Amino acid sequence: MTTLLHPQGVRVRSLTWTPWGASPVLDAVDLVIEPGERVLLTGASGSGKSTLLRAIAGALENYAPGDLSGKVLIGGQSPAERHGGAGLLLQNPRDQVVAGSVARDAAFAAENIGLSGDPLHALVRGNLASVGLGGLPLDRRSTHVSGGQGQRLALAGLLGLSPEVLLLDEPLSMLDPAAARAVQSAVLSLVDTLGASLVVADHDLETWWPHVDRVVVLEHGRVRYDGTPGGVLTALAGQEELWLPGLPPPPTTEIDWTAAPRPRAVPGEEILVADEVSYRDRDSLRLPQVSIRLELGRGHALIGPSGSGKSTLLRLVAGWYPPTTGALRLADWVQAGTRRPPHRWNSRRLAQTVALVGQVPSQGFIASTVIDELLKTRRLIGRLRDGDEARAVALLDSVGLGSAGSRHPQTLSGGEQRRLAVAAALVAETPVLALDEPTVGQDRASWATVAGALRHAVSCGSAVLAATHDRRLVEQLDAVTRLAPAGTTPEDIS
Repeated sequence: MTTLLHPQGVRVRSLTWTPWGASPVLDAVDLVIEPGERVLLTGASGSGKSTLLRAIAGALENYAPGDLSGKVLIGGQSPAERHGGAGLLLQNPRDQVVAGSVARDAAFAAENIGLSGDPLHALVRGNLASVGLGGLPLDRRSTHVSGGQGQRLALAGLLGLSPEVLLLDEPLSMLDPAAARAVQSAVLSLVDTLGASLVVADHDLETWWPHVDRVVVLEHGRVRYDGTPGGVLTALAGQEELWLPGLPPPPTTEIDWTAAPRPRAVPGEEILVADEVSYRDRDSLRLPQVSIRLELGRGHALIGPSGSGKSTLLRLVAGWYPPTTGALRLADWVQAGTRRPPHRWNSRRLAQTVALVGQVPSQGFIASTVIDELLKTRRLIGRLRDGDEARAVALLDSVGLGSAGSRHPQTLSGGEQRRLAVAAALVAETPVLALDEPTVGQDRASWATVAGALRHAVSCGSAVLAATHDRRLVEQLDAVTRLAPAGTTPEDIS
């Protein structure tokens, strides 16, 4: 492949973005990224990282209504004029699905720059293999891959674009350690081959530390630090929000929410049993056979490589669909005299029993303000009490969303949306909480908040089941179940 020369690189000048009805998310940002430079973009949750990546890619004005001023230039042209100049991997890879199958999705970008026939087929297979998806059936529906596989699929599509600048938003956040290493290696190899610039938004400095030339730290939409990786340790010493290399996990945050007493629930009681359950759809075996037991007042981690069925098991627990084999049983007092399995329950009973936080929390939001979203399930299942709104305001403050109560949930950053969803699950006061990657997109301080919320739910007597690749979170929970894809050996999380 021919090395590309991009003598002007990326120029960001006085860039300001203010969503309608909110404070500026980007505030007069100036940034120069030289050709071939590798930049780590970091900062606290909500500091503007994802917004800046979208602006460089020319996608910001299509993302949300707001006022944009300043300039972005790639190779001396605007992103709209520089077709294929920037390749953007979004924080939620499902937002980038454009075709019905894995092969078509991975080929889309390359097709749009004129590649076809055997060269296209070879490129697609090579790109899928480079991100660890070489064994995935090419005809698999693109909507039927796991979150981690979706990240790699979106990246494989970007590789076909041969961009001048590669913009990656939390590219390793949903991957198991082996897949993360493979994807990082593929990214670094690509930018070396192309001579392309790389901008990675990530909270975890240690992962990218040896591989970048610069670190740019955003704070409230402004550049707080722009310099060498080594210099950031001195410049930001004592900064609580950032995962600086060598820092241990912080103490979990105390959560301001007192749950109502739960009649008939006994701490340590078995609340849910899944006996040899599996799930197969028309495409593939999504969850190989597994057994799991959840107890009240205990936290349970669900780990395993991407595609091993973690999200599928959570949805079975939440009654989304029936298992193909095996059975799910809940404690008699929860079933209230019925022996029907959860997938046969009505929505109200399910919502009273299991609070599910999905991998993309924003897809579950139904209210027009953050405070209403926090209390919506509680209101719908008849648990709203006098004083709950005041308690909810205090809870928002303890999860770092104290100033966001009147905002629309869809205007929050990805990390803020996840904290809102976790807080709403806590407020529902269900005996079971099922959470999919609850710490993705969290800085060090907000990680402590999410971990604190889960520990608080456990202390209030709930059974917590969290699917995660986060070793730090696993250490906060009481038990671990390890899954693996069909026909493979379970991988260790370390």
